[in-house]
Amino acid sequence: MKEKSMKQETKKESGGGVRKFLVQDENHVIEAHELAKDGIVNRIYPLEGNEEAMGLNMLEHPDRKKEANLAKTSGQYTIAGPFPLVQGGNGALLFDPVYVKDEAGEDTFWGFSILVLNWDHFMEEVETYKLEDTSYQYLIWKNGTEPGEKLTIAQSEKFSFKDTLEVACDVPNDTGILRSSQKPDGYRSHRSLLGY
Repeated sequence: MKEKSMKQETKKESGGGVRKFLVQDENHVIEAHELAKDGIVNRIYPLEGNEEAMGLNMLEHPDRKKEANLAKTSGQYTIAGPFPLVQGGNGALLFDPVYVKDEAGEDTFWGFSILVLNWDHFMEEVETYKLEDTSYQYLIWKNGTEPGEKLTIAQSEKFSFKDTLEVACDVPNDTGILRSSQKPDGYRSHRSLLGY
């Protein structure tokens, strides 16, 4: 009886280790890990609460196809979002394209490994509030899926476009733009924002 109980505990610990390895996140930034063979979601961990995403074709879905196809053709991980998730809430997807060797030894697209990020928790981890604490207003944006569309990623409560400094932040297949300005009652220079 005792031996059976210990085996069950070992199984539980082993499962917990696998979960911890897959998710690797104490602050719940990562909502789920998905596998999408041929671009279609066919595995999700955890499945509970994420059932709506099962069978979603990332290469054809209107809000996901641009970044999914960029990741597929470039071979680089690509971030999509933020946008409403089919399973609820706002989030972003990190597409990591997976390639396997075919019989001729050529790389062939298998699909994606996808991390589903909880957007609110992600922004807490980025700590943008510290910009406001140091007397800055900010706006972070990137180009949307439509020509000329600007997608706001985050911004301070009040933001004035007067006397702003703009910094481009390159990530694979995209560029984020940080615009900042000193609050009217602020005293720090843009040099301190950039670490000079």
